[in-house]
Amino acid sequence: MKDRISRILREEGMTAAKFAEEIGVQASSISHIISGRNKPSTDFIIKLLERFRGLNAEWLLTGKGEMYKTSKNVLNFNENTPENNSNDLFSESKMHESDNNSDNSDEIETENDVFEERTIIESEKNHEITSKSDVDTQNDFQPSKTVDKIVIFFTYKTFESYNPHR
Repeated sequence: MKDRISRILREEGMTAAKFAEEIGVQASSISHIISGRNKPSTDFIIKLLERFRGLNAEWLLTGKGEMYKTSKNVLNFNENTPENNSNDLFSESKMHESDNNSDNSDEIETENDVFEERTIIESEKNHEITSKSDVDTQNDFQPSKTVDKIVIFFTYKTFESYNPHR
């Protein structure tokens, strides 16, 4: 495989550093693969095939076949436009889109009703929680508590204390 990667570099007219930058790997990994120190990882091969889509994956992996895909294997987008191809993946869904729109509007109304019910229930729960927390804070404050002493600290390291009951 190292020979095939070297051939890709020659055919594309790239240095190892430029090639590494193109496929998104470190330059050292390219030199290690070419020198035979390391074998290319699956991630490396995937990045290589994604960047150079014209490469024949079988050739890269096994050395069999042509380096580049033949024109028969490459899609010609002008011939396979939705207008010219009745077997298009989305052509059937476009035909049924208008039929589904009326069904979808009923579903949307139902979903909105459910959402409104949830909102009302949640707001009622929040109101209950707020009411309970108000009661809890009222229970925490007991009128029998009184202030015994107030101490004020000044920046020049002195303080004064006040005793309201004395």
